[in-house]
Amino acid sequence: MKGIKCLQDHGVLFSVLAVVGHETIDHPEALFDFLASLHGVNIGINIEEYEGANTERTPPTRDQAVAFWRSDQAGPGATPMHRLSANWIGSADTSACPGSSRPTVE
Repeated sequence: MKGIKCLQDHGVLFSVLAVVGHETIDHPEALFDFLASLHGVNIGINIEEYEGANTERTPPTRDQAVAFWRSDQAGPGATPMHRLSANWIGSADTSACPGSSRPTVE
């Protein structure tokens, strides 16, 4: 968090990559709230997989992954991803970045 604070203090735009494992798979709202609070300009979210060097941990099941993306606790008809996008859009000033654009949610 010290690194992110340093970037924010110096106006450096940054992206966030989160890998969702057993610790967070059942808590999408808490994860998305945390990620939105960082005010980065992009976010990448991957569900942990059993591949390459990652052979010691068992990844979340398909059903857990589906439930993660379809969680309806963000409100009627809104997934946590929609809520995250609504909080994320406009949270960072990208005007100094040539070619930057803000994401949209439909």
